[in-house]
Amino acid sequence: PGPTCGAAHGGRRIRSRSLAHAGMILHEYLYGKVQPQAIWDTASGTPSLQRQPVVRSPAAAKASRYASQTLLPKGYPSSVTPDYLSFQVWDSLQALCSYVRGSIVTKALLVAIGVGEANATALGATYQYFVKDFTSMMLGIVLASHQGSRFDSQAKQWRLTADVVNDVGMTLELACGVFPRYFYLPLAVLASCCRSVTSLAADSTRVTLTQHFAISDNAGDISAKERTQETMVNLVGMISGVLLIRVVNESQLYTWAWYVFFTAVHVVANYKAMRCLHLKSLNGDRLEVLFNEYYHHNRTLTPAQVAALEPLFTKLPPWTAFLSIARSLVDLCCSLLGVQWNRAWRVSMGNPIRTPLNFPSSKRHPLSMASLASFHAKHRYSIVGDERTRVLHVLLSPTATKATELDAYVHALYYQATLPAVAYGDTAAHQQARTWMQINAPFFRESLQSSGWDTNKILLGKGDVRMEWQAEDRKKA
Repeated sequence: PGPTCGAAHGGRRIRSRSLAHAGMILHEYLYGKVQPQAIWDTASGTPSLQRQPVVRSPAAAKASRYASQTLLPKGYPSSVTPDYLSFQVWDSLQALCSYVRGSIVTKALLVAIGVGEANATALGATYQYFVKDFTSMMLGIVLASHQGSRFDSQAKQWRLTADVVNDVGMTLELACGVFPRYFYLPLAVLASCCRSVTSLAADSTRVTLTQHFAISDNAGDISAKERTQETMVNLVGMISGVLLIRVVNESQLYTWAWYVFFTAVHVVANYKAMRCLHLKSLNGDRLEVLFNEYYHHNRTLTPAQVAALEPLFTKLPPWTAFLSIARSLVDLCCSLLGVQWNRAWRVSMGNPIRTPLNFPSSKRHPLSMASLASFHAKHRYSIVGDERTRVLHVLLSPTATKATELDAYVHALYYQATLPAVAYGDTAAHQQARTWMQINAPFFRESLQSSGWDTNKILLGKGDVRMEWQAEDRKKA
């Protein structure tokens, strides 16, 4: 036989024929499948067309094909990223644990609210539901207004936060059945607030993850199939939860034992799901891992390699907020006691400077206002350090591009890596940093692109402040 020719037609079955005198066989490809399926062939030695017998698929193959069409996006696996299936498996497992626990918690809530007791009234139950729902809605509004942009830059951390906070909320709801009746409303309000955070964070990060998976402009199909998967997991979870309720009956020991078990599986599954995600966007945490590897070992990691090293639990937003408050309290105590605390430098990009800064008087010093203004005009960014708060302020020009933001953040990371060994005002250290950036920044950007990173998607959680250096008016001065 002669050379073969493959044809694809959007996954629909098409007829293909083979002409002996043309010396070719036309195969049918199902979109997303690797192996072709020959429908027509020719008898050897004759130019006539003869159809091959059609082999019927067995029942198992039909069921598998139907399940694939129902649960997986069209064209899977070539229509989604390679990490799609592993993420969905772990995500389905954690969802199953949530629904099983939900049945246990619902029973505890009904008991706590007074179902089955003669003195319980519908009006009292309505008032309690109103208070906890109103509080959770207000919290959702406040959270969306303050953390909206971080759902993109910290999608993994916020997704993990949503599930951890959900665990806390469900634990509080389960505790409602243990504590006396007058503890019900405070615990229920706190649990409802946790549910509000979970709903907002999960829904917001789902959009980011869907866009990551959709490499064939099929975000709608992926969302629809995810809903189908969620519905099927819900059904299995509800049935399992009802059976589990009958097993534990009224035993508090068995109830809490099963709840702790499913909660532990839920946390592990969520952690595994986040580790499976190979996001190609560049946020502060991933860029810090990439820079440290490039600076110390002169190599650039791929998204899959960074996914295994990216900090997750240590960068959860509630934990970082707690550390920020603790850092402020320690700063206050050190300033009152006159003690200097040499902590690590941190980077702040695009945010206003709220403390007065001191600049060297010599114009030749790299940290003088004249030198910074000249650097800012040429590179469209500048970096100013505050030794008291140990913050590196990255000042972006109004004309700064994505490449500018990347270079500026890498420049700040270089300072962050080298400043612990030298004083901030060291002239040679700043000259060395600018020289390193001039030589290595172009190569670093190219290595990021060649390693699979999307350098057009820079999500550094920066503020909206842009700055320009202006010469002082001598007459007014």
